[in-house]
Amino acid sequence: MSQSALLDAAAALSTFLDVQSGRLAVCSNTQRNRLSDLTGVFSDEETRAALVNNANPVIYEVYRTEPAEKQDTALCYSSTIVHSGRVGSEYYMTRGHSHPSLDAPEVYLTIRGEGMMLLQSDDFHVQALAMGPGTVLYVPGSII
Repeated sequence: MSQSALLDAAAALSTFLDVQSGRLAVCSNTQRNRLSDLTGVFSDEETRAALVNNANPVIYEVYRTEPAEKQDTALCYSSTIVHSGRVGSEYYMTRGHSHPSLDAPEVYLTIRGEGMMLLQSDDFHVQALAMGPGTVLYVPGSII
């Protein structure tokens, strides 16, 4: 990729984060995850199903920015908004995800609210890290 193309790509991937709403002004993908999308995530399936039938609330939203051309070394970023609420005794949460390779680490910055980040290694060691305004968490690429 030429230097000029790199500059164009940098400009195309730059955007504004509204710290009040948590949304990116420009993003390549928006995902709204409703409670019906989270089967098997919460331990109280009966309450989850009842809430789905009643209101099926949006649990979290992801605003993702990715380069138009996929590259192994490309940096992607997103903003995730986890709404307030509970399913039974559990607070709203994301589905979570894993990275099969070491070259996909992540950095999480908490702007508003409080929560926990649950990390799990391949050998099932689990660590819970508190998140609050200003918290920056580094997650190695091979961690779930």
